[in-house]
Amino acid sequence: MLRDLCRRWRILVVIWTVVLAVPAIADESATIDVPLLDDNLRQLVQGSDWEAAIAAVDKALAQQDAQRDRLTYLKGRILHFQEQY
Repeated sequence: MLRDLCRRWRILVVIWTVVLAVPAIADESATIDVPLLDDNLRQLVQGSDWEAAIAAVDKALAQQDAQRDRLTYLKGRILHFQEQY
């Protein structure tokens, strides 16, 4: 009885895993049309030019269509790297 119940449970888990995984796999082929960061800003951050990166983030935040959440998080990370808590 217990063995049969465990077998049925495993089958149910496998079925739900497949059902939930297929849409996630299908979405991986989608591309992002909007770049996550401006190339200049990305190079400043990767080059550890923190002061210029902060200025670039502030300039990007001043734009009307800015990705405010992403830029504010990035500014916080830059300040953390500078140890400005």
